[in-house]
Amino acid sequence: MSEVPTPCSPQAAAEVLASSCGDSLQFPQELVDWIIDNHVSDDVRLLKTCSLISWAWVPRCRSYLFKKLPDLIPQNILVLGELLRSPHCTFLSHVRSISAFRYTWYLNDRYFNQVVADLPRLTNVHILEIPLTTVNTTDPDAAEHASSHTGFVTAGVPTVMHRVFTAFPHVTRLKLNCFLEPTMVIDLICLLPALKELWLHSGYNLDMRRRGMVPVVADPPLNAVPPRGLHCLALSGDAVGFILAWLNATEHLPNVSSVALSSDIEYADVPILQAALQQLGEHEALHHLDITLYSSLGYGALTMFDFSKHLNLRTLAICDVRWVGPYDLEVEQMLKLITKLAAPTLECFTLDVDLLLYQTLDWSVLDSFLCRARFPRLQSVKIEDRYPRVRTRSDTDIDYHAEQHKFLPGVLPLLEAAGLLQTYTPQIVRRISPLSTRGANRNTVQVPQL
Repeated sequence: MSEVPTPCSPQAAAEVLASSCGDSLQFPQELVDWIIDNHVSDDVRLLKTCSLISWAWVPRCRSYLFKKLPDLIPQNILVLGELLRSPHCTFLSHVRSISAFRYTWYLNDRYFNQVVADLPRLTNVHILEIPLTTVNTTDPDAAEHASSHTGFVTAGVPTVMHRVFTAFPHVTRLKLNCFLEPTMVIDLICLLPALKELWLHSGYNLDMRRRGMVPVVADPPLNAVPPRGLHCLALSGDAVGFILAWLNATEHLPNVSSVALSSDIEYADVPILQAALQQLGEHEALHHLDITLYSSLGYGALTMFDFSKHLNLRTLAICDVRWVGPYDLEVEQMLKLITKLAAPTLECFTLDVDLLLYQTLDWSVLDSFLCRARFPRLQSVKIEDRYPRVRTRSDTDIDYHAEQHKFLPGVLPLLEAAGLLQTYTPQIVRRISPLSTRGANRNTVQVPQL
């Protein structure tokens, strides 16, 4: 009787191939590429190992090893600039992602303007990430200098940022964190014709208020046409207001299928948000919606949303990090909001809350509402505990919420029986005492990858 072979992971198989085979091993190139793309691409060690199998494996492995350029920061900007200009540099065509950080208080920061001229050598960049930073200081003069020199924009040289964006016409995802004037941000977005995903945090008006100045409230430039393929938005800060207003004014919202809102939304932006959601509902374009609610909106924030208008939703994620009262009324309002869902296409529902504050929720209503009879494509219902807490007894930490969330299968028996219920509690990373102290929160739900 022949011996049954032991299952082997693709990663282990790749290591065996690399250690026992050489150029004599021949696979169809399509198979080589498939193995690397699906089983090796996220593991740097395995990529290096697989590149030793044969020359046929080298190009694909190199494309992943060099897909992201090391972060452009003042400490390495000169070296990276020389590398980009070197005739012996062979990875330029593999770079698909760039992150650039500006720290204007570093002496070498001024060299960014020189490196900008070399960026067009990177011809295949599809992801551009630019967190623009300012000085955190109590010196008013230094703070003023830093805020007027954030990002690639320096005093009298606004064309530098323009040159950065025009260097990458193939960018499909932009991650921008900035304090630039809204009209300038919109102009920069329009320089990326292939853009599909926009991850934007703008703190311009927040910074203006902090300085005691009047925030900018300007009509969106109608002559600025959004990239035609832009369909995924992740907005926070001031960006929620001026980006949605711009896309609504230019009639681009019907093209948007994914929206993530994570912001201390200003009251002035609430009508803009409601108008945008109304447009998205009328065109039934929205497939993915991710909402994070902060305390700045106060009591009654949930009345801004009406899920009954979005009939093609596939994923819905609600994260409530507010600490506003009366809690019982807010919890009741949340239940009313959820039970307005009318999208038969719904596949995944996530509720990310502080379970301690949601103890009064009528879970039985949620249990009977979220069923496959109403949502035939439903695959998962995720209940996530936003804030872990611990209490100390002697010298031992007890995970209070690790016990707390275990009540969910009991109050959601139908979802549990159907195999739909998933619960999650963040791991406690530090001791917290007393019980009522907030724990370390995890990142908000990411925008679905389309």
